[in-house]
Amino acid sequence: MTRDSSSDKDLLVADLRLRLADAEETLRAIRENEVDALVMRVHLDDEIFTIGGDPESYRAFMEVMEPGAAALDGCGRVLYANSTLTQLLGTSLTQLQGELLVDAFAADTGREIGHLLKEAHTTRQSREIRLPRGEQVDLYFMAMASPVQFGTTSGHAVTFANVTERVLNEGAEQREHAARAVIDSANEAVLVCDRNGIITHANAAASTVYDGNPIGQVFADIIPLLFRDTTGLMQADDMIAMVIAGTPVRGIEATAVNAPKVKDYLVSAAPLKVSGDRISGAVVTMVDLLTARPLKSSKSFSCVNSTIA
Repeated sequence: MTRDSSSDKDLLVADLRLRLADAEETLRAIRENEVDALVMRVHLDDEIFTIGGDPESYRAFMEVMEPGAAALDGCGRVLYANSTLTQLLGTSLTQLQGELLVDAFAADTGREIGHLLKEAHTTRQSREIRLPRGEQVDLYFMAMASPVQFGTTSGHAVTFANVTERVLNEGAEQREHAARAVIDSANEAVLVCDRNGIITHANAAASTVYDGNPIGQVFADIIPLLFRDTTGLMQADDMIAMVIAGTPVRGIEATAVNAPKVKDYLVSAAPLKVSGDRISGAVVTMVDLLTARPLKSSKSFSCVNSTIA
């Protein structure tokens, strides 16, 4: 026997011994109930087989969980998913089981989940993900992945908690802060009314048209206006109603009869849209007429942006 053939034989024996040790360890784990499931290839397809004591116990636990939940093997394939998650994905457990979880989501979201699983190799990790829904409002979830041991196989437990309401509220709050910053930075008087004509916001310059706190009061009651070109046919409440109905008012001369100092103003008002196309109020801008005349003559006057997307 040559030296090369002897070396090959030794390598083969060592490899067989290693495989035998792995097989014996697997059989030991199965006998001692340390394995919950096996992935086996049947007709060129991978199938999940649960084994051990009571395979329904962990399923029952996952089903009563409010968040969407899934158990994944080491490759990221679904061992089990509760009904909350399957309904969210618009699929069934039969279709999802044995498939990569990342493939069940849109490409961008799937990549986020893939990164999350890599980060959760040894410790629990979480990240916020977005589920686009076309013309409907997008959904937001806090995805959390924790490493778990299924017998001799490592995997992940993944949960999806719906945080859409929180995210939307945070977005609305940020838009509210931005709108207030725009209003407060304006040199002219700016007052925001709701659909009932009640003032909800006013900047510091609004003190020129009303000597007091206007918040919570009806615009037409505390700031009555006489419009010069309407022969008394339009009042302040008519203007607010017209704007809320969708018709803006631009650069109309008016007298604020109760204003503490300056009485004559150039008034503009525009519908307030907080989100979408629904009008939720009106934004009224009042500029001292002496200051506004050059702007009006040059047709360069513009009111505060009244759309908060």
